[in-house]
Amino acid sequence: MNIKKLLLTYLWLAPAMFALITLASYSNDLYNDGALILGFPKAFFSKSYGMSVLTREVGVTSHFYAKKLLLDIGFAMIVTVILLICYTLFKRKKKYKSLQ
Repeated sequence: MNIKKLLLTYLWLAPAMFALITLASYSNDLYNDGALILGFPKAFFSKSYGMSVLTREVGVTSHFYAKKLLLDIGFAMIVTVILLICYTLFKRKKKYKSLQ
């Protein structure tokens, strides 16, 4: 695989890997414990509902962490690089095997 083709593959595969990892780690328990969490290995978005027993008021909190989002994007990029390296090594090994 030449460098240009590898770079183009990486440019569409890295965002797809980020989306796949985020969807796989999606946790929506708003009906059970009142928490919605996105992100792996760090949760970059969370939303929670809670109710005070004494005042019977319902509160909503929402948090977005840009640094954790960048960490998750970096993690997805590393996973993508590892997958592409494994793919090229496997393809190269298969090619050399067929030549012999």
